[in-house]
Amino acid sequence: MENHEHVGVSRTTVSFVLNGGPGNGIPQETRDRVHRAADSARSPDAALCY
Repeated sequence: MENHEHVGVSRTTVSFVLNGGPGNGIPQETRDRVHRAADSARSPDAALCY
């Protein structure tokens, strides 16, 4: 499963959020979920999930 599927958003949404794109209309809750997922994917324990 890809990260965007895990969060339940499109790749485009993830790209806008992580790259600081315009993101017009992306709710703060969605932005927070994307950032949390990205942070957890970078953690040393993330390798244990796969």
